Amino acid sequence: MIFALAGVAGSLMATPGYNMPRGVTPMSHKIYDLHMMMFYVCVVVGIAVFSVMFYVLLKHRKSLGVTPSNDHGNNVIEILWTVIPLIILLLLAYPAGKLLLEMDKHQEADVNILVTGQQWKWKYQYIDHGITFFSNLSTPNEQIIGKEPKGEHYLLEVDKPLVVPIHTNIRFLFTSSDVNHSWWVPELGIKTDTIPGYINEAWTVIEKPGTYRGQCTELCGMHHGFMPVVVIAKTEKEYAKWVREQTASLEEVKPLREFTMDESMKLGKQVYTVHCQACHQENGMGMPPMIPAMVGGMITTGSVASHIDILLNGVSGTSMQSFSDQLSDEEIAAVITYERNAWGNNDKAKYGDRAGGLIQPKLVYQARTGESAPEPGQKMAKNAREEAKPPKVWDLEHAMDMGKKVYSVNCQACHQANGMGMPPMIPAMVGGKITTGPISGHIDILLHGVKGTAMNSFAALTDEEIAAVVTYERNDWGNSDKEKYGQDAGGLVTPDEVKRQRSEEGK
Repeated sequence: MIFALAGVAGSLMATPGYNMPRGVTPMSHKIYDLHMMMFYVCVVVGIAVFSVMFYVLLKHRKSLGVTPSNDHGNNVIEILWTVIPLIILLLLAYPAGKLLLEMDKHQEADVNILVTGQQWKWKYQYIDHGITFFSNLSTPNEQIIGKEPKGEHYLLEVDKPLVVPIHTNIRFLFTSSDVNHSWWVPELGIKTDTIPGYINEAWTVIEKPGTYRGQCTELCGMHHGFMPVVVIAKTEKEYAKWVREQTASLEEVKPLREFTMDESMKLGKQVYTVHCQACHQENGMGMPPMIPAMVGGMITTGSVASHIDILLNGVSGTSMQSFSDQLSDEEIAAVITYERNAWGNNDKAKYGDRAGGLIQPKLVYQARTGESAPEPGQKMAKNAREEAKPPKVWDLEHAMDMGKKVYSVNCQACHQANGMGMPPMIPAMVGGKITTGPISGHIDILLHGVKGTAMNSFAALTDEEIAAVVTYERNDWGNSDKEKYGQDAGGLVTPDEVKRQRSEEGK
């Protein structure tokens, strides 16, 4: 009876969806066999224990007139139910330990691949062939937001899969460029953490061609569930052909094409959906203050040079990564065009003459190579956050106009458009102690934030941006009324004041 029940349980476990796959590698087979052996041991032990328990309950129940025993404890039984499980565990530990050692066995590799986890995509580098590419989720956004039915491989499909040969000793090296991730493909029998500054290793030999899917199994951020792995195993001949095609495309120099606005916007939207939407949202509103909005932002309505620079180099100390090795000149030009024309950002009456425009790949190429200035009459920004130089005359009108933009992008989400905040957690800007008090204290809170609260440091803003938003906050909503709030109220704050306070604190 025991073995019959074990057989039924084994059949259920073999059903797809109830058990781990046997896989397509020798190591995955051994892992599966060990797993099933331990499963059957657990089934036998469970049946034996519950059989004894039910026998005792039924045989010695009160309805049969059984008199309860007054015995308290039995040394022999207690020794047995301690020693027997210990022996079982020791017997199971031997094959498990042996398999773990075998999984870590170093061999001579025929193919070496470096896998780098990056929020929220995978970077693959074929060390032997010089091939490098990023693999991104390709599930249509319409399926994710529920506008279309879910596909067969929902959230388990990518634009560029990892291609490997069968019957070949493959060595994987794993690391990360930001936070911990975990590369997991069940049918390969591999689940390895990718850790910043550390290299992990795994080996495999795939026995048959096919497509094998997995995903990140480490809680790596808000889009952890959108980081799939797709491996395509090909025959040695097909793999060699794929390598030749990839290396040939690397050597081919494609001339930079000229885009029309429609072409650029279409491609730009595709690039934005894959690479930018996770943080900045489909509607471009971001998640201020940590992730600025694209709508009316200082970058998306300001200098084209700065916009290109922030895509190529990212922003140090923030989650904005560099896309110079992820996107081509055409893709960067297209996504910049899209960001500068979507959500009303091309409104020149509202945002000035630099708003909107069609960005051609040539400008990106020039910025990447330093061949020439990326836009006529405008010098490339040294810092990704740097806008065009402030006017020679820094007046209240200019500061208020810039300050309102900075406030809407970085402050409005918490303190509201009318400055009323959400007391008591988020104080009001209207008549606040900071906004009507000494200017130095106001600048200080922008530079350092307030420890233990939701008020972060905004030191990443330029001196001009901090001076502008402080001026705006001190003069809007009636905060400039000196009769009501005292002599410190109002005032024009200059970039030099911010620069001086920043440098004095850095000494």
